[in-house]
Amino acid sequence: MKKCKLGSGYICYVLVCFFLAFGILFVSLTKASWKVLASGKSYDSYRIKPVEVEKVNEEGRRVKVVYKLPEVRTLPGSFFYGFKEIRNWLWLKLAGKPIDKAKLLLFLADKKVSETLLLDEKGKPNLALRSAKDAFEKLKRSKEWSLKLEENEERLLRAQLSDACLTYRQVFGSILKNEKSEYEKLIVELDEWYEKE
Repeated sequence: MKKCKLGSGYICYVLVCFFLAFGILFVSLTKASWKVLASGKSYDSYRIKPVEVEKVNEEGRRVKVVYKLPEVRTLPGSFFYGFKEIRNWLWLKLAGKPIDKAKLLLFLADKKVSETLLLDEKGKPNLALRSAKDAFEKLKRSKEWSLKLEENEERLLRAQLSDACLTYRQVFGSILKNEKSEYEKLIVELDEWYEKE
């Protein structure tokens, strides 16, 4: 029986085919998950972590609002976290309309706030702070995209952005014990940004 000699060219070819097939599968799954998420109701179905905040309504009365953050399973430091970040980037590329981009950025910002809470609970303050800063950046980008919307869409999203801002402020304030100065700076930036709006 003859031995089959595999050259380095053949091994490279097999590896390239494997990674190409994996890439195609990943992009296909990302497109499918984007269609499910963009269907409208899906954003709310992922929001299961309630955070109660107080705000002043249009009549000037203090009211309690329950803002729900999405569930997060994969955290920074996990092997699969990089795939999740690539998926999020692809989602942003697939979102064609300004309303889709604005809603998606708000959703991704909310996921970052959920990450912040979990990372703080797990005693990882540096990663939690990085997620908090990323959440704020995504919130600002969502606001930028909301300015390109029609008036009725913009008004609805503005209310969601306002509730998100109050929620983030409360969450960041609850974490102050770990990285006091950094979170205080973030809260000040958040307040300044909110006052401009």
